[in-house]
Amino acid sequence: AGLMDRVDEYRAKAAAKARRGGAQRPLRETEAELFRDLQRLAAERGVGLVFITSPGVDARSDLPLAAHEAGLLPRFIDVTNPREHKPLYALVHRFDWNHLNGAGARIYTEHLAERFLEMLAEDPRPVPDASQGGPAADGEPDR
Repeated sequence: AGLMDRVDEYRAKAAAKARRGGAQRPLRETEAELFRDLQRLAAERGVGLVFITSPGVDARSDLPLAAHEAGLLPRFIDVTNPREHKPLYALVHRFDWNHLNGAGARIYTEHLAERFLEMLAEDPRPVPDASQGGPAADGEPDR
């Protein structure tokens, strides 16, 4: 059955996701270490990472949300809340439960571009300052 055959179920899942909000569990230490390692490796190469969630009612986003809430992802774009990003969850912009159609993809792309510009205006350096949740609390890469 396609999305249009299960509209009520889709709307119920989107509403439940909007009510939940945020990460559903804390970040485990091994997961935190993974994100610290990713940030450190990228910083050593002069690369700033931007983590992005995707808009879908079944999209799994607990891990990056928890990492962001723990301060490990200074550059993070979250579109997982249907209440905050209504156009991305509107039926008219969906191909199916977890994929946008062409019009939805254009909206998502424009949103990402706007957020990237905001991030650059806030801090144009490729690697954010460690004091703002960057790769290491002391400003030096972990060794």
